[in-house]
Amino acid sequence: MSRRVAYQLFDAASSIGANLEEAKAAYSRRDFAAKNSISLRESRESKYWLRVAEAKSLGNQAKRRHLLQESDEFVAMLTT
Repeated sequence: MSRRVAYQLFDAASSIGANLEEAKAAYSRRDFAAKNSISLRESRESKYWLRVAEAKSLGNQAKRRHLLQESDEFVAMLTT
């Protein structure tokens, strides 16, 4: 269970950065918005997997809570 959650979290979180990098090289405003939209969705998915980890008490509690707080802030930044 914990390995599956970790893989899902890694996939979602790494996609955020990849799409933000692609947005920097966007060829249009529409492409830029699309890449940022994907990053926001992946941020929300990462937050979901962190909540699953929290509910199942997977990993280090202090790190989990810190990452949840960071994910809240990251979603807020991408929403604006």
